[in-house]
Amino acid sequence: MEPVRKGRESIAIGNIIGSLIFFSTGNIGLLALTRGFSTDPSVLSFYWPFLFISTALIAVLLYRGKIKRLEAAGLGTLYTVYWVLSYLVV
Repeated sequence: MEPVRKGRESIAIGNIIGSLIFFSTGNIGLLALTRGFSTDPSVLSFYWPFLFISTALIAVLLYRGKIKRLEAAGLGTLYTVYWVLSYLVV
């Protein structure tokens, strides 16, 4: 939040994207190195579509250079739908 308060939104976005990339690749890589793992088919049928849709949507919004409050509310709503469905469906 500090970069946003200081008017450095691009640093905040970079921090978020970098954290997500490291979290995904670092955790999966360490898990695979230490124990190996298998995934449930629901990962491909439920979680991946949400990941790709939300990533594409955020990329479009960031490409325009600004995310408005209504769009941010839409992203929050999308996350809420994802959260509820992940507990009800999967």
